[in-house]
Amino acid sequence: MSEDTAASETGWAIPVPTPLPSVPVKAESVEETIIRVYKERLLSMIEHVEHAQDTWFGCLELSCWSVPEGSTAAGFSKGSGWQYDLRAYDGTRPKAYRIPFLLHPEFKNPDYTVSHLCHNNWCMKPSHHVLESLAMNKARNGCPGGTHCHHEVRCIMPGPYSSGK
Repeated sequence: MSEDTAASETGWAIPVPTPLPSVPVKAESVEETIIRVYKERLLSMIEHVEHAQDTWFGCLELSCWSVPEGSTAAGFSKGSGWQYDLRAYDGTRPKAYRIPFLLHPEFKNPDYTVSHLCHNNWCMKPSHHVLESLAMNKARNGCPGGTHCHHEVRCIMPGPYSSGK
């Protein structure tokens, strides 16, 4: 059966290979490379941890990521919390959970901190963090969380000083 016959009998058109258009590849900035490598290294450390650590009402989406004691990955060090080595980039070793915010315009602003929406200071899950003013971060401490949270970026869990805990 010829290709023309096959197409007419089935009603299907046989695709004719065409060259793919060339797509320009945007080079990563240094900051984008740091963020990408950080995420790869973080995942290598937490892959040994059960991702389903039920922390609130048994919901997986709310589960925190914690790094087990003794875990290591290039760039990470355990001091007063996990730190990430950026000394070759800018001479600093910030808290590791700040790295995803490296491109944020307020990253170096000392009045901005990472709020843990889960209120677990050891949580490393990027979706549980937001970079915001220290005042907003402190205001979350009394938040009841969940559907009762009044913040624009909602708290996942009640704050440590809320009456809802």
